[in-house]
Amino acid sequence: MKQKIKFLFAAIIMLSLQNVTVAMDEGVPEGNTIRLLPYSQLAELSVTMVEEFHRVGYIAIENVPGFEEAYENFLSAARKFTALSPEQQATCTPQDYSGNGWSSGVETFNGKLDTYKGSYYAKVPNESTNVWPDELVPELRDAYQAVATIVLNVAQEILPLIGFHDDIQALGRMLHYKAVPEGEDDGNPNWCGKHCDHGLLTGLCPEVYYNEAGEIVDRPEGSGLYIEGIPVAPRRNVLLFQMGEFRELMANGEMRATEHWVQKAPSGFERYAMAVFFDPPNDTQLNCTNPDIIAKYADRYEPGITYKEWGIKSYAKYNPEGSVAK
Repeated sequence: MKQKIKFLFAAIIMLSLQNVTVAMDEGVPEGNTIRLLPYSQLAELSVTMVEEFHRVGYIAIENVPGFEEAYENFLSAARKFTALSPEQQATCTPQDYSGNGWSSGVETFNGKLDTYKGSYYAKVPNESTNVWPDELVPELRDAYQAVATIVLNVAQEILPLIGFHDDIQALGRMLHYKAVPEGEDDGNPNWCGKHCDHGLLTGLCPEVYYNEAGEIVDRPEGSGLYIEGIPVAPRRNVLLFQMGEFRELMANGEMRATEHWVQKAPSGFERYAMAVFFDPPNDTQLNCTNPDIIAKYADRYEPGITYKEWGIKSYAKYNPEGSVAK
């Protein structure tokens, strides 16, 4: 009888899951969808869903308490910062700007510079090394940390699902994708090039678009976040979580890093988002034994490499002209 009840409960959970995707690109494997799980059911995730998460590398969580209001406050503060002059913004660009403070147009993917992408990094919870525009946009510090902390709290419930129970480091990243001026072309079809994040796990807040009048609009057709070829347009109450390269290496390929990118919108639209990266302690060592996975990461992996060393190599790969994260 207990087995029947357990099976019925798991079936109810599975039936309640929805699809957070808009459409499927040609060439995406059948059944490669992003599952949408109510936050209230996260603690009761079925074995089947955990296995699927390991296989595809991503999952989506909706209705996290307090998230929508915190995200609205964050977006308001973020827009005030991006409205500042470049000279004002530069006061938040430290020498070691890879992983700290504000930077813009510095990352390179597949030989293409992400000209229109700006990033504001800060450690979560707040630390003294973080750089804030307290005199220019005093509300940004608290609004940023509030939404990033909510993502951190959810991630702490998800990390055990991928077998990680140790201490983690959390790094927030405010993302601003500038509107492309009419008639301008930098030769890159993307705001952010195709890549996998280099850490353990990433939490992604929903993308939000504004038109030239400063109004929130629907995602312009053909633009925005793509995960493994799936165009993703989650509602404002949805958090996405995807695995990174370091977790794939730690698992010898039994868990999958998630490839993703952001395609540009037509001129006149700008995009905002927030990501929070979750990483192991800097002295965590890698000793992968899967030859296919070793070959996949041959540009950075070596036996015994620590996470700190891995992070430095990864930053250098995507920002070859910039400073190195400390």
